Amino acid sequence: MKKKILAIDQGEHLGGAERFFTEILSRLDSEYEIHLITSKNEQYHKLYMGSLEKIHELDLPSLKPFSLKTYREYRKTQRELKRIIQEICPDLIISNTVRTHLLISPIAKKLKKPLIWMAHDKTFPKKILKWFLCYPRKIIICSRYIKEYFSSTGAKESQMEVVYPFGIDVRIIEELKTVSKKKYVGMVGKFIPWKGQDTFIRAVAALHNQFSDYRFVIVGSAYEGNTESEAYFSSCQKLISELHLGEMVTITNKVQNLMEEMASWELLVHCSNQPEPLGRVILEGMAAGCAVITSRLGGPEEIVEQGETGLLIDPTSNDLEKAMRELLSDEKLRKRLSRQAREHIKEDYEWKGVMKRFKKILLEI
Repeated sequence: MKKKILAIDQGEHLGGAERFFTEILSRLDSEYEIHLITSKNEQYHKLYMGSLEKIHELDLPSLKPFSLKTYREYRKTQRELKRIIQEICPDLIISNTVRTHLLISPIAKKLKKPLIWMAHDKTFPKKILKWFLCYPRKIIICSRYIKEYFSSTGAKESQMEVVYPFGIDVRIIEELKTVSKKKYVGMVGKFIPWKGQDTFIRAVAALHNQFSDYRFVIVGSAYEGNTESEAYFSSCQKLISELHLGEMVTITNKVQNLMEEMASWELLVHCSNQPEPLGRVILEGMAAGCAVITSRLGGPEEIVEQGETGLLIDPTSNDLEKAMRELLSDEKLRKRLSRQAREHIKEDYEWKGVMKRFKKILLEI
């Protein structure tokens, strides 16, 4: 008989956490029957590639801002979640976000269903988290950096398991090797001030005379409806104009295949000025064969070995400029970092190994 898994994910925005959730659930064997509770986002539904038994569409409300109305909606949703769980009778529940952890945890306990949390960041407030740690049987955490956050609130060592949220088939890595390199340096990410696109632009301004044959591209866009993100996007466009970099720096969100695009770059830059939970795009760039320069804050320091699989920097335009200058001037070093990064990805992030660790957790529960 198939084991039934009920997965829950709000799926409103398609970031790295949502993509990894779809990837890892879609790769489970046919011995599992997977149901998904999520919002009405067709783009998100398509990522599961027909691997689900059923999608249960349900708006998953937040308690912010708190009011009597939002609380009523929250409780109404919990009643519907309880009904779905009783209908499906799953062997296991997997929750992917803080919002879904809050919604489903007390119901799972009441109905005596084992629960797994996926932990992707530090957005779960500590004061609330410490009271909710009694609910999940296991917490799958995206990095040791985030594990420290959960440990500080009282999570038990036996309760936590670090699984870096990235996997790739060796075949794809070999195919990406055949992509021809161009004199491009790239950066990938949504426009949020702490992601550091302005730092990248200022570093390019200091390099453009020496490396005028290179082009610099930022793949990303503002979060729609987020005024801070939209204002930052506009300020970066204005900065490019003010520094007269219009012919060298391009911003685009229209990339047909991001991995293939990155495979054509010489360098991938990642210069967040706040700690990253992990930095999935760094792993993608390494798999694509880029020489990687990344901020050392947070998770990136765990996945990049200084001088072996990439360069770690303090996220300032001055440090970024120095690192970019070093790699663009030294083809031998650039190629060595690229080659060693690819080998590191093959060894530690091939899907077979990732799925083996994930299924081991499921079997233990």
